[in-house]
Amino acid sequence: MDYSLAALKLMCGQLKQAKQTPSPSSFTLGGILFQRAWLQGVLVSISDDRSCFILDDGSGVIELLIAADFLTQDHWQLGMYVMVVGAYFIRDDGTPMIKVHKIVDLSAHPDREAMWYLEVIEAYRIGVTVYRMFNLVDFLEEKLSKLRKPTRADRSQRVEKEEELRGDRPLLLHFNQPAQTVHAPGRNFNGHFDSRKPEFWSQKKVILNDEVVNGNKL
Repeated sequence: MDYSLAALKLMCGQLKQAKQTPSPSSFTLGGILFQRAWLQGVLVSISDDRSCFILDDGSGVIELLIAADFLTQDHWQLGMYVMVVGAYFIRDDGTPMIKVHKIVDLSAHPDREAMWYLEVIEAYRIGVTVYRMFNLVDFLEEKLSKLRKPTRADRSQRVEKEEELRGDRPLLLHFNQPAQTVHAPGRNFNGHFDSRKPEFWSQKKVILNDEVVNGNKL
């Protein structure tokens, strides 16, 4: 029994939806892991040997297996409104039970029954919220772990694309024509008129014979 897991406040009817985990002593309800249940209800049946009670909380009934320590307290009566905490388990015949390690008579506090429904609702909301938050964190961590780290080649390609979009990428001319034969902006390399405006050349770089020359200096 893992006592670091808090007892889950719930109704008897909710236990029908609990699913057993690979661990035989653990269950989940709406994604919330629990081993112990916290219930409140009315005692509607007591066995002859007074070792088994049946609790009814209005949503269903559950059988309670009373620990030996409580058998010496022979004041348990039908109709009592009690709070019980204990390990939830399912017998071999499929009967769900609570192995009680704490039981308190709340009959002297009639308002506790009305407050109990609100406590269950609040506890369930908090539990589901925390469960969803952890699920979201796990999902994001899994996605991040699958992302490929960018390589040097990826970064170079990204820089080149950014330069192309900004118009800053050098204009590469693949021939061995001497740099001094390049004419001023407005003329192409054959001496003919180039329709591109001088501003075009002032924003470009021409690479000839491994030399970089700004267009506006030609």
